[in-house]
Amino acid sequence: MQQYSAAQDGSHLFVVDPCSYTQRRDAEGAAIIGCEVPIAGETLHFQIAVTAGQVRLADLVPAARQLGDAISRRVVERAAAEKYSIPCGRGCSACCRRYLVPVTVCEAFALTGQVLAAEPPESRRIQRRLLLAARRIMERQPPKLSFDGSGTCSDTDLAATSRWYEQIDVRCPFLEGDCCSIYAARPVACRQHFVHGSAEGCTGHSDDAERLPMPVQMADVLGLVAAELESAAVEAVPLPLIPAWCDLNAERGLRTWPAVVAAETLARTVRQAALEGMREVSGVC
Repeated sequence: MQQYSAAQDGSHLFVVDPCSYTQRRDAEGAAIIGCEVPIAGETLHFQIAVTAGQVRLADLVPAARQLGDAISRRVVERAAAEKYSIPCGRGCSACCRRYLVPVTVCEAFALTGQVLAAEPPESRRIQRRLLLAARRIMERQPPKLSFDGSGTCSDTDLAATSRWYEQIDVRCPFLEGDCCSIYAARPVACRQHFVHGSAEGCTGHSDDAERLPMPVQMADVLGLVAAELESAAVEAVPLPLIPAWCDLNAERGLRTWPAVVAAETLARTVRQAALEGMREVSGVC
């Protein structure tokens, strides 16, 4: 296996945190791409710093995580202010045992690189769990997912996949006990998965859990960005299959693009996704 991971600490392309002296210092002299995200009557303003001439797909992941986290944090804050009970947090693993996580092409390379770069005992342990989960999945082929022009998978397909995954009883390979072993670097689909209600509802033992709508799904955004850069169709990789998928697509993980172009594509796609989400809520076509 080759190394595909993003630059350490997302140093090639990252969202500048105005409260972080280190990030403000690192952004000095860097190209800055503005990113405005309209959400529920307000506009979130971000600056994406670009410190490299060329970047790989994996290099987009740290900035995507930061953008997704900021958007999710605002949505959760509003929900909490409206007295919604949100049980999600580190240490809750109900959804990790029920859902097959779709990973974007960018994240497939970043996560595989991270696994390979881990300390040997940890790397071998995770690779073994990934292999066992992949074998179970390949023995029971999952339903085929289809995506529309915006890169979104239909609710029907997602529901069918969730039912299939529950039946084969494969928990997330990154789960150790009740904790995510890659919590800080978990997929964007996981980072933006919040419910209101109770944790028991997530386990299927009650109906008291409903997913909290997110105005921007960063998994869709990253899928569209990768597809545009590669001039290809939107893809999603089942999380346990990412090492095998990366081996089969090794050259794609090593390909580079001008960093400014990649950052501009990310910023534009996030904004478009936010605007489309606003139209759906308001009923404007």
